[in-house]
Amino acid sequence: MDEYNSLAAKICAEKIRAAYSRGRPAHFLIGAGCSISCGIPTAQGILSLIEKRFPNSFNNLPEEDRKNYRKAIDLLPRNERRDLIISITEEAKISWGYLALARLLEKGYVDAVLSLNFDQQLQIACSLVGFSPAIYDIAATKTVNTNYLVFPSIIHLHGQSYGFIQLNTEKENRDHSKNIKPMLDFSLSNSPLFAIGYSGESDNVFQTIQKQYDGAEYLTWLGHESSPRPHLNKILTHPAADYLGNIEFDAFMVSLAIELNEWPPMIVTRPLERLKSFIDNISTFRPGADQQSIDLKYFSKTKIEQMDHDWNKDYGRLPKFEQSILSMNFDDIVKRFERSRNKHGVLSSPFHRNIVSWSYSEVSYKLWVAVANGKIEEKGEKAATLKKSLRNINKAISIEEKNDYLNNKINIFILLYHITKKEKHLKSALELYWGTPHRKRSDKMGYNIISAYSEMYKIRKDGRYRKKVDEIWNGFGEFGKSKPYNYICFLSVVNDIEGCKNMFLHAAENGKLPDKDYIGNDKDLENVRKERWFQSTLKAMP
Repeated sequence: MDEYNSLAAKICAEKIRAAYSRGRPAHFLIGAGCSISCGIPTAQGILSLIEKRFPNSFNNLPEEDRKNYRKAIDLLPRNERRDLIISITEEAKISWGYLALARLLEKGYVDAVLSLNFDQQLQIACSLVGFSPAIYDIAATKTVNTNYLVFPSIIHLHGQSYGFIQLNTEKENRDHSKNIKPMLDFSLSNSPLFAIGYSGESDNVFQTIQKQYDGAEYLTWLGHESSPRPHLNKILTHPAADYLGNIEFDAFMVSLAIELNEWPPMIVTRPLERLKSFIDNISTFRPGADQQSIDLKYFSKTKIEQMDHDWNKDYGRLPKFEQSILSMNFDDIVKRFERSRNKHGVLSSPFHRNIVSWSYSEVSYKLWVAVANGKIEEKGEKAATLKKSLRNINKAISIEEKNDYLNNKINIFILLYHITKKEKHLKSALELYWGTPHRKRSDKMGYNIISAYSEMYKIRKDGRYRKKVDEIWNGFGEFGKSKPYNYICFLSVVNDIEGCKNMFLHAAENGKLPDKDYIGNDKDLENVRKERWFQSTLKAMP
C-alpha cells in the first residue's frame, strides 16, 4: 500500500467514525474510475471502442468533441448504446475495492452509495459478503422523494446496464438534473460525502453539487490526480471540503476497511462457512400441501462440512498465515517466514514467494515513510531506520527482482542523501537506475531518478545531466508523462525558466501538481519563485 492511499484512509476513517457516532453514516459518490480494475473501461476507453466500431461517424465529429464522451455516445442509436453498455459490463469481475465498500455498507459505516456507473459490481459484491442493500434507479423514475428511501442503499443516478433507461448524452443528463437534485441535496445536507473515481467533468452532477453544497457536512474528493483540477477549486474553498490525491480505488477502499477494523470479509477468510450460511437460508421443500417437508439442502451442507473438515485437518495451521496476508499484516508475514525452518520450501511456491517478497517490500516502505513524513526526528535514528529499510528491500529483491522494489530502493538512496548529505547515496541511486536493463526500467524509477539528478546538479553543476534527464523524460510512457513534477523541478534547478514555466502551467491546468503547501516549500523551485506566472498560479490553487 502506498502512503497516499494509506494516509487518505486514515483521514477518511476518522471522519467516518465521527459521523457514525453522530448517527450520520457516510455516503459515497462513485464514478467510472472505481470499475477499471473490474475490466470496465472509463469514458475514454468507451470513446476508443466507438472510434473503432464507427470510424466514419466518429471522424465526422469536430476535433474538439472527439474526446467528449457525451458527444460521441450521441452518435449511436439508443439500442446500440444499450447493447454496447451490456457487452462491456456482463463479463466484468468483482474488485477488492467493491468488496471493501460492500463490507462498510453491511456494517453501517456507509449508508448510501450514489453510483454514476451502469454496472452492478457493487450489488454483486454485497451478495458475496452476505448482504442485500436496497437498490434504486433514479433514471427510471420521474420524481425522487427522499422520505421513502430505505438505507443502506445503492442509488444509480444514471441508470443500470439492464435497466429501462441509461442516461448517456448531454441532453439526457441535462434533462435529468432536476431528478437527481433531491438525492444530492439529501446526501450533502445529512451525511459526509466521499467522491471517488469521478472527475466531475463529464456531466451535470458536479454542477449540482457545486450549487448545493453549503458545508453542512464534510465533502471529500478522492482523485487520481496529484492535485485538484481547476474546476474543483471553487468548491474546495469551503472549510469542510478537501481533496486527497493519488488515489487508487481498490488500495484506498481496502485500507479504509482495515482502518475501520472491518477487513477482511468472511467470503475470503472462511469461504466454506460463508457458503454454508447461504445454503442455510434456503427453506425446506414441501412436495404438496398435505405432505411433509424435505430438507433437500442436506446433501449440499454435508459436502461443505466435509470439505471444511478435510481442509482444517490438512492445513490447520495455515489460517493464521492467511489472516496475516488478507489483513495486510506484513510485519507478521516477515516474522513467520524468518522463523520458518523450511524457507526453501516456502519460496518454491510462486504464490508464497510473491507474498514474502511483497511483505519485505512493504516493511521497507513503512520504514521509509516513517522517515519521509517526519515521524522520526533524530538524525542518527533516521539514518539507521533507512538502512533497516534498505536491508528489507534488498531481501525483497533477492527473492523477486521487481520494478517497484528497485524503485523503492532508489527512493531510499535519495532520502539517505537528504539525511546524511553524502553524495555516495545519490551515486548509488544513479548506478542502480542505469545498471538496470532498459526493458526493466519503469517510468516510476525514471520519475524518481530525475530528483536525484536535481541534487547532483546542485553539487556538480554538470551540464551533461540535462541530456540524461531529457533522455529519461522523452522515453516516458503514459505514467511518466502524467507525473511531470520532478522534471519541472529539474528545469528550475538548471535555470531553464521558460521550459519550467511551460511545463508548470500545463501541469497546473491538468491537475498534475502536488498541493499548494508542498510547492510553496519546495527549494527546487527557488529559481522561479519570484516569477509572476508562478505566484499567480500558486495563489489560484485551493
